[in-house]
Amino acid sequence: MYWLCHVFKEPGLETTPFTDPQTGWEDDLAHPRRADELVRALDSSWRIVARCLETWTPGMLADEAPRVRGDEVQMHTRQSVLWRLVTHDAYHCGEIALTLGGHGLGGGSPNGPIDMWRGLARIAR
Repeated sequence: MYWLCHVFKEPGLETTPFTDPQTGWEDDLAHPRRADELVRALDSSWRIVARCLETWTPGMLADEAPRVRGDEVQMHTRQSVLWRLVTHDAYHCGEIALTLGGHGLGGGSPNGPIDMWRGLARIAR
């Protein structure tokens, strides 16, 4: 959310715990996060993404912003930031699926395996 809110000046950073790209709220090992905390955090961050998708035009996806890393300057587009968020969460879904599977959960659980498409498709009748 840092990139969307600080770099591209989108509102909503105060609504999510993901405010600092260096020290992640979710990485505080002294304070493990409960499932409900993670759900609220993800919902809050994806509301920011949803607002961007509702208000940006296709032409705005090519807008660039610099990222300085050491002595290198990288240019990132709005589109690349959105893709980074999607692939980042997909990566973590894979981690969760592997962890559940390693504990005999997932495919045999009442909710089935993690399905990133669930709830996103219209059911044909």
